[in-house]
Amino acid sequence: MNGFHLLFSPIQIGSMEVRNRIVMAPMTSGYSTLDGYATPTLADFYLARARGGVGLITCESCYVDKGGKGFVGHLALDHDQYIPRLAQLTASVRATGARIVLQLIHCGRQTTPALCGGQPLAPSPIPCPVLREMPREASLDDIEHVIEAFVKAAQRARAAGFDGVEVHAAHGYLINQFLSPYSNKRTDAYGGDLWGRTRILLEIVSGIKQAAGADYPVSCRISADEFVEGGLTLSDTRIVARWLENVGLDAVSVSGGVYESAYRIVPPMDVGPGSLVDLASGIKEAVTLPVFAVAGIHDPAFADRILVEGKADMVALGRALLADPEWPEKARQGETRRIRPCLYCNHCRNRAVRPKINCAVNYQTGREAELASCRRAGQAKKVLIIGGGISGMAAACISAERGHQVSLIESSGQLGGNLLLAAIPPGRSRMLRIIDFFKDELARLGVDVTLNTPISPEMIRKQSPEVIFVATGAQPLVPDIPGIGGTNVHLATEVLKGESDVGKYVVVLGGGLVGLETADTLRERGKAVIIVEQRPQVGAGAQVEANFQKFLLRRLARTDQPVLIMTSTEVKEIGPDHVTVKSAAGEKTLPGIDSVVIAAGFKSSIPVSLNAMPPGCDVHVIGDADQPRTLFEAIHSAAQIAYAM
Repeated sequence: MNGFHLLFSPIQIGSMEVRNRIVMAPMTSGYSTLDGYATPTLADFYLARARGGVGLITCESCYVDKGGKGFVGHLALDHDQYIPRLAQLTASVRATGARIVLQLIHCGRQTTPALCGGQPLAPSPIPCPVLREMPREASLDDIEHVIEAFVKAAQRARAAGFDGVEVHAAHGYLINQFLSPYSNKRTDAYGGDLWGRTRILLEIVSGIKQAAGADYPVSCRISADEFVEGGLTLSDTRIVARWLENVGLDAVSVSGGVYESAYRIVPPMDVGPGSLVDLASGIKEAVTLPVFAVAGIHDPAFADRILVEGKADMVALGRALLADPEWPEKARQGETRRIRPCLYCNHCRNRAVRPKINCAVNYQTGREAELASCRRAGQAKKVLIIGGGISGMAAACISAERGHQVSLIESSGQLGGNLLLAAIPPGRSRMLRIIDFFKDELARLGVDVTLNTPISPEMIRKQSPEVIFVATGAQPLVPDIPGIGGTNVHLATEVLKGESDVGKYVVVLGGGLVGLETADTLRERGKAVIIVEQRPQVGAGAQVEANFQKFLLRRLARTDQPVLIMTSTEVKEIGPDHVTVKSAAGEKTLPGIDSVVIAAGFKSSIPVSLNAMPPGCDVHVIGDADQPRTLFEAIHSAAQIAYAM
């Protein structure tokens, strides 16, 4: 028995029965071809989640018209030519017992000419404040064309085997733009009051029902609150939801936010679980059709409680299913501790440098079929992991799961390495969950773990390994500055662990991620903090997700206890009670400084020479021991080698 009351009970959505209450939320993957065709990678991605036990998959957004394309690798259904490949995808998913619907979208002003092939379309000629492209105002002919495009796409979706469609009317895309007084300033029949602004959506839903069949399920995703001044609020969208129900809508997926309030769409680690559930509850009070809740629903017990308390009828998981596609099945079997946790680090959404979606903690995301043949090693080997940080633990778990005999030796008294420090600053404690997950996996897989044991050449020879992973992490960099050896100077790592007692007035040397988070920690401890950073801006090159950095910088700027940030500034000398800095304005002394904290980055640490490794042994340096890097890079560098071994 799994102890869940409603999570695994079936539900009816129009004519469609779904085996449980778990929905895979739509996430644009970038796995399609550049011209919009579904690929085997895309099909394998969804098939893995279907096999993992999800009840309903909402296939990622699919543009209904070329003018509505918004992403690189954006799925398309504006022509019959796309149907055959989509039909292959739906057939494989439906064979598992899961249901799959297709989300239909027109991005409106939230795109660029390079993507959509011309000037973006919008209800009014108002640029998106984020993308800043001037759109052209939609004519009545344009509106008629958009409605027809949605309807025809729905017909194609049915022909391709989708169990239904979802109209994307959220997150600031075209239909949301029409709904909102924030972006719709029209005075004709498709503007003005709420009824006029909702007209295009009502006509799309009615048109789909007439053309694709009254029995064909249609849902709608809405931003129940846009979280921008002058935008839609719950009082508006409750009315919209009732109107949609009256024209035959079968379900509503409740999200929030637009591009300007993107932290609401994909909340970062700082935001607590279920941040939009109350919006779903508000919509559910207004309608009788099934309502989906989304955003930060990662724990099965929490998901079940949302349903039991009547706040929603289904729960939508996005990032949690990237981290572990078997989330539903593990929960159903009562093995919740085996669910690989999503950290809400939002690495998956950092599309500025990664057009294809992936996951910091799950190397298999987007490689499902590629790694299927790597489940078991052709020949078992004796593997030694030196270092029990996140990279070493990942290498150990994958190696053991593939059938190798694995030992892990860690010099300190606990596993986790520098990730233990990363979990200390405000809002970052969720990092500990991936450490706990790997600890449990090490035990389940029978990895021989030895703690409090510094590595030596003799110990390595005693282990007689065939393969060695060097995962000894990184140590703080200490710059060569006069006064750096003073008793008032401390390492950020020591400060975060509480091993150094700093005074009231503190200078943090370095404005990268570690410096920012150390300053945030000290601010929370009641210290007055100044950050000194050589570069023109703090956080540069830190590879932190934009929404998280926004929250962090907002905390540092709190009016009750602001952190002073000095950029393009270099520390020249550290005294017992002062710090001398230099900027373009010249040198000056900061008086009354009690302590200086060094957060100047890290350098790789390999305590035993690689030349001391046994001859004939395959040696791989991974994680920070190879090069100081992010959590994503630490896990993926280990996984890449462990799967190839």
